[in-house]
This record gives sequence, structure tokens and C-alpha cells, in this order.
Amino acid sequence: MKLDHTVRRLGLALIASLAFSSSAWAQAWPAKPIRLVVNFAPGGAADVIARALGPQLSQALKQPVVIDNKPGAGGNLGSGEVAKSPNDGYTLLMSSGGAITINPLIYSKMGFDPEKDLVSVAAVARVLVFLETNPSLPVGNVQEFITYARANPGKLSFGSPGQGSSPARCSSAWPGSRRPMCPTRARARPSLMCWAGSCSSGSTRAPASST
Repeated sequence: MKLDHTVRRLGLALIASLAFSSSAWAQAWPAKPIRLVVNFAPGGAADVIARALGPQLSQALKQPVVIDNKPGAGGNLGSGEVAKSPNDGYTLLMSSGGAITINPLIYSKMGFDPEKDLVSVAAVARVLVFLETNPSLPVGNVQEFITYARANPGKLSFGSPGQGSSPARCSSAWPGSRRPMCPTRARARPSLMCWAGSCSSGSTRAPASST
């Protein structure tokens, strides 16, 4: 895909309908509130960044910026809603890079084409992926986790936001990765699942810095 390299390199990006660049600037933009769609549930990295960025955008643009969470289908529901929205610059998308670049490779039907229907506006943050384990797991560091996973193949489960997400891809790279996955619609929920004992390990994301 020939999307802007910053969307692939950085964790989170601000995206708009493709025709925004040719139509919205012909008018006095913005002349009304802007809707910022987050294609994941509240509490995740995209949501945290959107809510931190919203007031700054509102102040700079002199218009309200309304955060609207539209989770589901690995980010496809929210992305698709923005892709099909009027091309007037008043509906933007805060998304992970994977939801735009990886999803087309693993979903046969997305309902839209990110390369044709969306355009990257700005990269807004770097995101780190963290390994988490349930407190009852007898490990205290990464090396102990690797040793335990190798000694107990198939016995560990891991929580992630779903196939295609960066936490899922990171989890699959660990030794003993042939583990049952506990998918969730919320980016922050794998942490809660680990703490509650619903899964023994997991990967979650958090913003490292803004750009």
C-alpha cells in the first residue's frame, strides 16, 4: 500500500476522507464543530491521545472537537464510517497504523479501501507495546517468562485487542506463542483480563510520545 510512511512508522495517525484536501479548503474551514472518530473503545492509546489532542485542536481551530468512539472489527467499523462520511473535513479519524495498513491484508471484506477512501493528515504519537502477566504467574522478568513459556507449551493464554493489532502480533512472536488468544474490543481490556485472571499474559499499548 502506498500510504504515507509516517502512518506505517508511527503508532497513531489522524486521518480524513480522501476528498478533504480538494473540497474543504475551498470554503472557510472550519465553520462548524468537528467530529473526531476513534475506531477503538475508550481507554486505549488512540482514545487517550484523541482526548488529549481534542482540546488543543479545538483551541487552534476555534471550533468544538467532539470525540466519538466507534469500536469493532479491529477498527474497521470506525474507519469505514469515516471513509463513507461527507468529504467536507468535518469527520476525522484517530486510528492506529495497523488498522489502516494491516487490516486490508487480513480482512477479505472491509467495506472500504483505506488507500482510496482515506488520506493521512498527520502522525500524532509513538506507541509502545508492553508485555503483561497475571500476578499468579511465577515469573518476574522477560527472561523468566520466556523460560516458563517454553517449559509449558500451550498452557498460557494471552489477551489482545484482536487479530491484526500490534499487541496480537507482538504476542505471537513470543516463545510458546501457540497459546489461546482472548480477543477483546477494547485496547485497555487485556490489562484488566490479566489482572482478573481471565488470561495469563497479554500485550497492551500506551502512548510513548506525541509528534
